Amino acid sequence: MKALMDASLSASDSVTISSKLGAIDEKSLDSEALLEALKSSVENVPPHTMFPVVCHKFVHAMGPDTMVPAQSMDAAHDLDLLKVVLRKTKRSYLFWEKVKHTVLDFHLQSLLQNSHVVLDVPSTTKEFCQFNPETKYSLDGKLGVQLMKALMDASLSASDSVTISSKLGAIDEKSLDSEALLEALKSRRLDMTNMVVRQVIESTKQSVSLCIVKDLYVVQKDAEIKRVQTLEEDMDIKEKVKVAPADVDEKVHFDKTGDIVVPGGTPIAFKVWELKVKASDGSITPMTLPKGQGGFLGNLRIDYTDTVDTEKKDNPGHKFVADILNPLVAMPESERGALISSIKTVMASQAEIKRMEHLLSEVEAGDFKETSYSEWMTNSSLDENVFRTILTSTGFDIKDGTLQYPSPPSGVLTACAYVFGALDEFIKRELEQLISCEKEAGIALVEICSQAIGGESIIALPESSTVLAKGTAGRDLAESLGFKINEANNTVTAPSQLTKTFENSYWILYAFFK
Repeated sequence: MKALMDASLSASDSVTISSKLGAIDEKSLDSEALLEALKSSVENVPPHTMFPVVCHKFVHAMGPDTMVPAQSMDAAHDLDLLKVVLRKTKRSYLFWEKVKHTVLDFHLQSLLQNSHVVLDVPSTTKEFCQFNPETKYSLDGKLGVQLMKALMDASLSASDSVTISSKLGAIDEKSLDSEALLEALKSRRLDMTNMVVRQVIESTKQSVSLCIVKDLYVVQKDAEIKRVQTLEEDMDIKEKVKVAPADVDEKVHFDKTGDIVVPGGTPIAFKVWELKVKASDGSITPMTLPKGQGGFLGNLRIDYTDTVDTEKKDNPGHKFVADILNPLVAMPESERGALISSIKTVMASQAEIKRMEHLLSEVEAGDFKETSYSEWMTNSSLDENVFRTILTSTGFDIKDGTLQYPSPPSGVLTACAYVFGALDEFIKRELEQLISCEKEAGIALVEICSQAIGGESIIALPESSTVLAKGTAGRDLAESLGFKINEANNTVTAPSQLTKTFENSYWILYAFFK
């Protein structure tokens, strides 16, 4: 009666309702499919980021030149002694290489001829150290974007920082006996017909070699990694670790605060021996020296002599840099100025440096696919024009909303890939030093760095008294690189050892000021 709103009707009356609705369809989700989809969404939770952040911290503290950090919890559980690791060289600089290590799902024995014969090498386990740091991370740093995604805290911004408590406790070192391993490999051969070996040896996109896990650094007991949220100087609130639901991988427990439990026995870092392999017979030579260069000698059809590629050694270091960066240096002044200005803007954010380096590396390796430009820009924290300048200068085309890549990569793209690859190695303070360096000082620094790389120890620099005067940004940068400036006779003493930071700085200074 309320619905009809007819004042002439009373409670004693009756009405007839005609409902000609026709056929009624039922639309419902398939229950089993829905459960499967929900299960899949849980199983496909992205790798947790706080774990690799702590692994990188451990390696930086304990062995930056010898250890490789575990890249994720999943990759860590794949690690084992004698496990095969793929070593890809993304690009070679003067004295170092930018490399990536990928753990394969194979032990070395499965890739050998007569794989049924056990490769028996004794191992030892001993306590290596205690590792319980509380570390403050800038969300604008190298791992800032990944940390923000892992923490899933909408209140955080790139200008914030978070403190991560990683109470890992005792770390054990598990090591294969070096002499026994050398003896065991002396009479073994790699199976050159193995599908894995063939895929590696026939790769032409990047320099690839095989390594084996020689040492592992594992958490002795169950440990926890958690975010420490500081509200006031004297008051910390530590969020508790919650146990994950039963249908989530029991190896990893986490909630949206980003806390994580690391089971005892989980590797957080490892060391490798790179292998040099003759393609003609599969004979193996482990590279036991720190700078030992492995790889394949020859291929499945042609066998080359036991020589090392000396192309880089034939060229003076400064010529090698000049050859790579010349396309950038030779750009019209206005275009080059706009590009350098945009690169300097990106230098204010380590996370954006890493994002650009990753993009250019993908194009270099032939792994980049066309993508939506708006989606790519979604993850950016800087002005769109900054990236548009860099992308168009390096040969990208933004067409119909799609970011299309140059094929083959342009010379400017390769030059910028080296530049961003070097920038990715700096800490924030070093980046600020480079940004603040003025043109005249930069030109002088390019010259003295070039002579130092060429082997000069005492370098004459008539302009040092003005452009590298005390208190200037150029002088501070020169001294941080190890130069000693003698103002009395206008000479510069080169550093006794050319560090990785020195080389990285030379690449940037050359690109900016040559």
